[in-house]
Amino acid sequence: MRFAATVVLILCLPLSAEEKKQLPQAETGVLLGRLLVHTQGWGELGIDTCAYSSTKTALPLKIGTQEYGQGLGMHAPGELVVALEGAFERFDAEAGVQWQGQNAGSVVFQVFVDGEKQFDSGILRESDGARPVSVPLRGAEELRIVVTDAGDGITCDCANWANARLVPVQGAPQAGTLPRLDIAPFARVITCDPSRKDGVRATRVQPFPAEDLLLTREILPDAQGHYVLAPDSNGLAVIGLEWTERRMLRRVGLRFAGHAPDPAKATLQFWAGESPWQGEWVPVEEPVIASVDGWEVALSVVKTPALRRGTEKVRWVLETDETAVVTSVSAHTLSSLEEVSLRLEMGPALPGQRAGVQVYNGAFLAAGVAPYHFDWDLGRPAEVRVLNTRARYSKTDRTVLRFHLPQTNVAVAVQDVLEHGAVYVPE
Repeated sequence: MRFAATVVLILCLPLSAEEKKQLPQAETGVLLGRLLVHTQGWGELGIDTCAYSSTKTALPLKIGTQEYGQGLGMHAPGELVVALEGAFERFDAEAGVQWQGQNAGSVVFQVFVDGEKQFDSGILRESDGARPVSVPLRGAEELRIVVTDAGDGITCDCANWANARLVPVQGAPQAGTLPRLDIAPFARVITCDPSRKDGVRATRVQPFPAEDLLLTREILPDAQGHYVLAPDSNGLAVIGLEWTERRMLRRVGLRFAGHAPDPAKATLQFWAGESPWQGEWVPVEEPVIASVDGWEVALSVVKTPALRRGTEKVRWVLETDETAVVTSVSAHTLSSLEEVSLRLEMGPALPGQRAGVQVYNGAFLAAGVAPYHFDWDLGRPAEVRVLNTRARYSKTDRTVLRFHLPQTNVAVAVQDVLEHGAVYVPE
């Protein structure tokens, strides 16, 4: 099979310091508002503080004798991946190891832009002063901020990016103006017990209870494509989404047919834990914004730190005395979309045979074609237009085409076609 740009795709058979340097804390919010990935070797990400244990109060950012009021406190080994989308001129910061009075920490600070290393501090220790960082970003899609343990373990490796900020390009489109990927079509629509907040209750040495194996159950739409939610004996109804992978959500919404329940009596919750079974439902702190026919919640990784790890599922818990009819559920990530043209070819052609083609994390745009799947006549090429997620080094939310062929199934990432001009897949 081959893909190309006008793009061809072919399926082949048989083939404590005294002075504080402080910038507006909104700078940290701009950076975290574009967060795609976050990992670190210990503790919690410090927002305008040092990295910290969740059971203790965070220390102020401090490098050498200098204390800072703004920045990010990481812990090696770790990384932050941030979506840029060509909107920023440069990344500025002052990098250094958190002063803890022990001179034990040692960290290497690195900055990657679209996969290419643009800054390396070398080994910095607790006794060193801050290292200035200024990395050009014009036209870049993705920023990756990395801290390593310098090869000697992670003891006291609190790594500070003080005064971390993205300097915008004048006139560049901002995050709220770009079309975003709605990943709800690629999830199971679910319901579950609204009174249960936790996951599996067995310990590591106990059998896995059968009742904990399926903590959610799928609900199907009616003939009109609507989801009918009848309240339980406690006046609660639940509808949600569940994916097979972690998602970095930014907005979640519901639309109703007819009268909507009271949004003041609704709660949006997300799953936080090690797996779809191990964890708990955590309420989102942001308010529910009501419109004429629905609700929406904007999610903040600043106010809700557990969201920085992504989530496999979300749920709305509705308090209502009446049956609610939901017409659609939406869930948007930070991934932005672009339109691309693809050509699908089978070699040799197979007249009279057909294949199902599905899109994951995207949509088809051709007239007469359903948004997420179509039936392909293998006797001739197919020209299709696809909404594709823009390229990322971190490969989050990649748009994938899935082909259900007469003898096998294959999948191809659209970005691989765009990067190589064509992709050939033997069946």
